[in-house]
Amino acid sequence: MLKIPIISECRAVTDMDSTCTGRREVTAKNDPISKFWPTIVIMLGLPARGKTFYAHRLVHYLNWIGMDAKLFGNDGDPLDSFYDVDSGINNVENFDNNTREILECFVQQGFPLSVAKSLYDAFSWLQIENSYLFCSQSNKLEIIADKDYKPTVAILVELFLSAKDRLNLYEICSKHSLNVLFVECVISDLLMEEANINALIQRSQSKGDLNEVGAFIKQSIFNLQDSYEQMGNTDGNLPFFRITSQQSPESHAHNNFFINRVRGAHLQRIIFFLMSVSPHFVLNTKSELNAKFCNRVILLTRHGESESNLRLCIGGNANLSNNGKDFAMKLGDYINKLQLPDLQVWCSRYIRAKATAEHIKGLLIERQELNEIHAGLCEEMTYAEIENQFPHEFERRALDKYRYRYPGGESYEDVVARLEPLFLDIESANNVLIICHQAVMRCIMAYIQGTDKLDLPYISCPLHTVVKLTFTSTFIQIERIGIGGPAIDTYLPKRQIYR
Repeated sequence: MLKIPIISECRAVTDMDSTCTGRREVTAKNDPISKFWPTIVIMLGLPARGKTFYAHRLVHYLNWIGMDAKLFGNDGDPLDSFYDVDSGINNVENFDNNTREILECFVQQGFPLSVAKSLYDAFSWLQIENSYLFCSQSNKLEIIADKDYKPTVAILVELFLSAKDRLNLYEICSKHSLNVLFVECVISDLLMEEANINALIQRSQSKGDLNEVGAFIKQSIFNLQDSYEQMGNTDGNLPFFRITSQQSPESHAHNNFFINRVRGAHLQRIIFFLMSVSPHFVLNTKSELNAKFCNRVILLTRHGESESNLRLCIGGNANLSNNGKDFAMKLGDYINKLQLPDLQVWCSRYIRAKATAEHIKGLLIERQELNEIHAGLCEEMTYAEIENQFPHEFERRALDKYRYRYPGGESYEDVVARLEPLFLDIESANNVLIICHQAVMRCIMAYIQGTDKLDLPYISCPLHTVVKLTFTSTFIQIERIGIGGPAIDTYLPKRQIYR
């Protein structure tokens, strides 16, 4: 049997029973898709098909919702795998004895060494992250699912696997109590393929001359096309999800999906998210003679300065101040000059947000989830008044600003929960301007940046500033643009609490 870090007798343990450790075991016989088992997602497909983009977005999302996810395969640089395939890594002597023995076992199973190394790294990480305990009485390992349990997901990208390799890998993972999902990325449009190749070339300035890199990438794809076996009838018993990117009749980039034998809440949630993600580019049809794909763009801003801001009050439904009205006019001029096709403006239902969108040419959509955090009894009060009238509440909020809930109101944690549908919409949106409020914008920026949730309430989101989000093949580029005009500073730094 293949010797890898995770032992085949691994068991998922969920509750108290009379076994050697006092817990009931869940085995492959009575629960083949146990939610307590670690998960491995294997991204498949030819180069320049969007695997790295989807993998990065998935890692980001899973970590945000509380899972523990990590990327393996090429450290986020797909070109590394191109060079591996071209040069053929075949020297195991560079590894220590234990690692070399395991890698040799993978190689004996028919896996290339580069793939074997990725699998070894992923399996080792899954073992460390899932608190395995050795039971001396049964000589077995057990996964303890306690209150601090976090589902773990290893995502492998840039693996070139034949149908035989896929079946072999699935059997290995199943024997070691791992949930498995193959995700295959396919592009059925030459123009979209060229856009992905160009994105790789632009990211590869450190690899040398861009023309040489481009020629190398195209030659690598050509060399692999005949040997790559697309998932199909021979993979009928494997759980897989295929993403096919293509153009619609209206010349928009979109995805079609095929799902095969996928069961279990974790795998279904992964697929639900991937179905919400659009390609990172869209077709620019401003010039019919030179139509090309460009990166998706989303714009964020807070409402213009309000009369409540001038009074240092939180919440409420105030009108814009004179400075806020001036910002609304300048924002309209700035956005209208961009001439974004099919522009949508998403804003909250508050007066100050709708007034900020007054001069923008585009479809205005009011979204209740964009409303500011509700302060309950503290609405329209200053922080000084809250400290004076509710000193205990003021102190509690300072101790844990993320989880603190205003009496009769909301916490940042509540706002994050109601914004989750919007986060999924962001993954597919283009040419959208979001006009919102300080707490809401902090939540959106925390999602985009991957900020720790305890640091979320302290993200700086100044008034009269536009944030431009540009989706690239591996990350979201963030650019802050000052539109001009004075505005009050509403930022409050984290208080030092002394006990």
